[in-house]
Amino acid sequence: MRGSPGAINEKWPVQEFTYLEPASCVGTSWIDRKPRIDAYWAKLDPAYIDGVGAESFSHLLTRARRFLDDLPELDSDLTLVVSHGQFMQAAKLLVQRPEVGDLTAMSIFIDRQLRRPFAHYERMELRADGTTLRIIEP
Repeated sequence: MRGSPGAINEKWPVQEFTYLEPASCVGTSWIDRKPRIDAYWAKLDPAYIDGVGAESFSHLLTRARRFLDDLPELDSDLTLVVSHGQFMQAAKLLVQRPEVGDLTAMSIFIDRQLRRPFAHYERMELRADGTTLRIIEP
């Protein structure tokens, strides 16, 4: 794929949230993993790490906070970020509720994921006005 002339292509840590140990999921379906998924969220422990290659919910929030902190520093009129739903849901939550701690954020995140997960191809615009970012929902 060819980019626009003068466009800068960078890879940021905005990948999907891997909360189950990847090796334990090989060869399984979503139905196979569903009891583990439910148990992970029911534990409500933002520091819990399921195993090698997994990250805690607190790690996800750290990545999302770093992303939000770094975004206004870009010297660009337009920045396009392509990511995954759970990462964008975390970023959205932190923009809307920057004061919340990790445990409260995890509780809010779970509720939002159950009620209305970040949809495929959904768009979120963040506008930098000084040091503040706000979400403009479609």
